[in-house]
Amino acid sequence: MPAKPTSEVVASERCCRSRRCVCGQRSEKSIKRRERAPYEIYIPMIRHFDRIILISPGGRSGGGGIGSVTDGIARWIEINDVDVRVSVLDPRGEGTVLLSPLYLISAFVQAIFLSIISRRVIFHVQVSERTSVIRKGIFVFLGRLLRKRTILHHHGAEFESFYLGANQSLMLWTKSIVTMAHVNIVLGRKAAEFLVDIVGATPSRVCVLPNAVSDLRSHVQSIRQRSVSASHPQSGATNLLLLANLSPRKGVSEFLAALSELHAEGIPVHAVLCGGGEINRYRQEARQLGLDDDVVEFTGWVNRDEVRSILARTDVFVLPSFNEGLPMSILEAVSAEIPVVTTPVGAIPEVFTDGVNCLLVPPGDSQALKSAINKLISNPRLAKALTANARALYQDNFALESYMERLQTIYADGGCPKHPTR
Repeated sequence: MPAKPTSEVVASERCCRSRRCVCGQRSEKSIKRRERAPYEIYIPMIRHFDRIILISPGGRSGGGGIGSVTDGIARWIEINDVDVRVSVLDPRGEGTVLLSPLYLISAFVQAIFLSIISRRVIFHVQVSERTSVIRKGIFVFLGRLLRKRTILHHHGAEFESFYLGANQSLMLWTKSIVTMAHVNIVLGRKAAEFLVDIVGATPSRVCVLPNAVSDLRSHVQSIRQRSVSASHPQSGATNLLLLANLSPRKGVSEFLAALSELHAEGIPVHAVLCGGGEINRYRQEARQLGLDDDVVEFTGWVNRDEVRSILARTDVFVLPSFNEGLPMSILEAVSAEIPVVTTPVGAIPEVFTDGVNCLLVPPGDSQALKSAINKLISNPRLAKALTANARALYQDNFALESYMERLQTIYADGGCPKHPTR
């Protein structure tokens, strides 16, 4: 006669028939859904939590690079069915600033409600600088008050200058939320050293986790195959792309000056400046340099599908910034196998090497920028080699799958993951 199952076995079997299994096993339905997931890496660390609350400006669709990071995290968790619910809250909004207080109050109330209905919660707070520190600090305090694991994820390229130039009250507020968070995620070693040495963060609570993006290569290749002429809208011209919120910090004037020099030398180029910001200012500046609409195109803000279409007809990606974290746009370009010309600022030189997987030029040097662009135009073999090396770097360090493996280690309090090396 078979032995009667113990109460522990019965409880385990009952538990594992549900989707939210707490005994370490997974239901048959959950396993089948996992088998259909497109990613191979699955680390069940965050199954110890019921919900992840992502506090992100603009939610999943806005907020520039921060929005892309937020959407990538949420999408990965949803697709891989790791038995964790994801809630993305927008504390700022994308419209007029007059509505920002309403967005902030709404996000605050939702965060409290979600923390009540889901006992085991992670607060993942995306922050940049200036007023973002004030808004997001409220959620760091809330997370700690509710005794939830709280992650403060830093994206601000100008955080250092903001902190050093802040008044005493704002500096104290910033220091408080940095030291209060269970973990501070930064994009590079320089940012980590600043938090520890200047702001006063505990070293064990600062983790370096460079950004990651979804692989765009197949999407871009598919678009190119559907439209053979898409890669050269102007016959014989090399297509350049600057994808950013157009502002002095992004080196837009230097890019236009380099473009003017190339055009004056008779080198056929077509540049797309893609993004919002000071469009009218730079359109006027382009005209003053003698660059007409056949040479320079301003698209304004575009959605992610439009970005993929523009990448599909891009030959060289250019981002001559004066200050950065680790730009999502560069990672998207290398994932799509497009050679990159950029500047050694922020975390960029920590992971990219000049002449190996990109070309680096000094910020503010339009002549060096022109020479680097011309070098890729005149030397296709170099462009191909840089592209191949950058693609390998992306696959090893910046693919979304490996990023999520590292992030789950942080979520589960498993220490800081290893920093990608060049």
